Amino acid sequence: MKNIIQNEIRPARPGDIPALKHIIEATDMFPPAMLDDMIAGYLAGTVDREYWLVSDNPKPVGVALYRMEEMTMGTWNLLLLAVDPDHHGKGIGTKLLLQVEEHLVHLCQRVLLVETSGTGAFAATRAFYKRQAYAEEAIIRDFYDDGDDKVIYRKTLQD
Repeated sequence: MKNIIQNEIRPARPGDIPALKHIIEATDMFPPAMLDDMIAGYLAGTVDREYWLVSDNPKPVGVALYRMEEMTMGTWNLLLLAVDPDHHGKGIGTKLLLQVEEHLVHLCQRVLLVETSGTGAFAATRAFYKRQAYAEEAIIRDFYDDGDDKVIYRKTLQD
């Protein structure tokens, strides 16, 4: 991975799991117990085209997970971007996202997708992606639950 160290950003390591579980729980992303299975293949080196980054301060305070979409030519999905609420507003999410984009540009990839909820609780998340030049590409009504749409954002990585 090209120049993965940007300030405090680095690949995830096994010792990061407790801090990552804390971040996931604090941001209410998904049940923290799911993390063990989600990251196991990455840590074992048995999955291809999947990356976990952490923002280290000196322990992880932010996390990003992105992977290539199967059956595509250069389309990736940012599945997780979360920052510990105690560290919100410090630019950590932006730095993580920029590192993801830089890595994918280096790999000559084409598109990065982001999926999030359409509920009011995720309004700040949607505004964040719009500020980062992501365009709203699609809305799938009632995807997560009745009244909870999936909003998909898209960014072209190559000019």
